[in-house]
Amino acid sequence: MPLRLRIAAAAARDIDRIAGYSRRHWGSAVAVRYVTGLWQAIGRLRRTPSIGSNYGEILEGVRRYRFRSHTIYYVVLKDSVRIVRILHVRMSPDRHLPD
Repeated sequence: MPLRLRIAAAAARDIDRIAGYSRRHWGSAVAVRYVTGLWQAIGRLRRTPSIGSNYGEILEGVRRYRFRSHTIYYVVLKDSVRIVRILHVRMSPDRHLPD
């Protein structure tokens, strides 16, 4: 059974920004496909949260999972997966992840 999904406010803003950027630069059809794929990746994390790599050496309890040009940073809790941020691969997680 998939874990419950919790999305931090910052991660929700990330998804909105990714959708907007994609729409402006590549059109609505590409934006829809990309964001749909992103949600599918998040669904995989709910079903198999261990597929991401451990990022705990940088920030305790955080894992990461790459989806195309973005990395999903998340925490696995007892009954849920909490998406913390979704950052472009060129963005520094040290600057954008919560302490």
